[in-house]
Amino acid sequence: MKYIGPFLKLNCLNNENIKNQLFYLAKESIKSIVLTSGLGITMSPKQLKNKNFPTNDISTFNSISPLLCIYKKGDSKLNYIEKKLDWSNSKVKKEILISSCGYMTLNLIYLSKYYEKLEKLYPKKFCYNSLFLFLSKAQLEFYAINLRNFEGFFVDKINISDPLNSDYKFENRVKEIKISDQAIMLLSYFEYSKVSSEEDATSFYDFSMDIFNILKDYKNTFYDFSISELSKLMLIINIFYQNNSNEDVLSFLLDTSDYLISRALQYDSNKLDLMEVSMLSLNCILLYKSTNLLNYKDISQDFMGRLLALYSVDEGIFIKNSDKKEFSFSSSEILLYLINLIVYSEVFGVNESSKISNIFKHQVIESGIIGSWPEVPSLDNPERYKNFSLLAEDIIDEQNFKLSTIPNVEISNTTSVFVKNIHYNKKKNYFTAKRNSFYSEDNMFIFFLILYFFK
Repeated sequence: MKYIGPFLKLNCLNNENIKNQLFYLAKESIKSIVLTSGLGITMSPKQLKNKNFPTNDISTFNSISPLLCIYKKGDSKLNYIEKKLDWSNSKVKKEILISSCGYMTLNLIYLSKYYEKLEKLYPKKFCYNSLFLFLSKAQLEFYAINLRNFEGFFVDKINISDPLNSDYKFENRVKEIKISDQAIMLLSYFEYSKVSSEEDATSFYDFSMDIFNILKDYKNTFYDFSISELSKLMLIINIFYQNNSNEDVLSFLLDTSDYLISRALQYDSNKLDLMEVSMLSLNCILLYKSTNLLNYKDISQDFMGRLLALYSVDEGIFIKNSDKKEFSFSSSEILLYLINLIVYSEVFGVNESSKISNIFKHQVIESGIIGSWPEVPSLDNPERYKNFSLLAEDIIDEQNFKLSTIPNVEISNTTSVFVKNIHYNKKKNYFTAKRNSFYSEDNMFIFFLILYFFK
């Protein structure tokens, strides 16, 4: 009988439970990746020691090696090192992707806002606010110096530095310049300028606007870019406009969006892949929120209709249009679909709670796309209470942090990150996750969406 409770909870998930669980996952996972994974170039311990963080908790700062940039790939399995579970250094690819780095910094900036609320209530955790802002600035300075080509564009690099030499040495990974990468960096520098109290915060703002002006100058070349690349660009500009609603940004947003949408509508459902349709749908929802123009509402409903047509009531998941018996889903596809559905249902007041709950249970939890979940906060942790009150009547149910059926890190020996792909067998209605690799681009993008939309 003791298993009845968890079973009922699993089947009574609502949208708020799911949003809260995903936010908690993103928050704790980002802390682990950035502070303890070592999956990238790390900050010198001297830089931390020389910084006098308020309410500096020795136990927090003694065991961390913060990332200045993050590598493309690593191992999600944990090893016991000195009787403690720690990240493995195997499977590391020292490629540095601009998108991974930009999303990582944005995640830190968004989390700094969360921890800012704990200044008086929980000083031990408030130190993360100052730490994350300090790291964000250090990362942005590192990117500007090391991750640009001779023209000044941000480009993917490979770390070819000599481990015995303190100097950094990088090689361009490809010659291609991704316009969406420039936009991600634009948003990163802009968001930092808005939360920083440092004297030089305006220089980060000016730098972000320099990037925006470059994007405007390159607008006539957008015809050469894929729908996928333009969709990524527009998602970032949509979010940028939410916090910088000037006429130049709006004009750029509308012009580029109208071109992208008109181009995408020329294709039938089978010629746009799942990620493209999901990104287009989310972009149109944001455009409607920003402009209240009914045209964007209609178009977002069109794209969402294509997505909902993939949902199978019998299996409780969405299935790709394919004649194959087995096909793969990427973690980005699944989470973008789910987030899209949640945002759509909230903005337009459509009840899709049954689909949202089923997709979360089956395609996120049961599929094996994530190996573990952070443990629920203890009862003496203010994060376990509404408004961090520590009052018994404000306690938040465990179901808002983690389902009891999901293993934690200690049980699974796996980090709380998403694998790149899972495979689905139509005939057997069965998922398999074949690799335990950690891909930074997928995870940083997913956590970015979660932290932005469910903050």
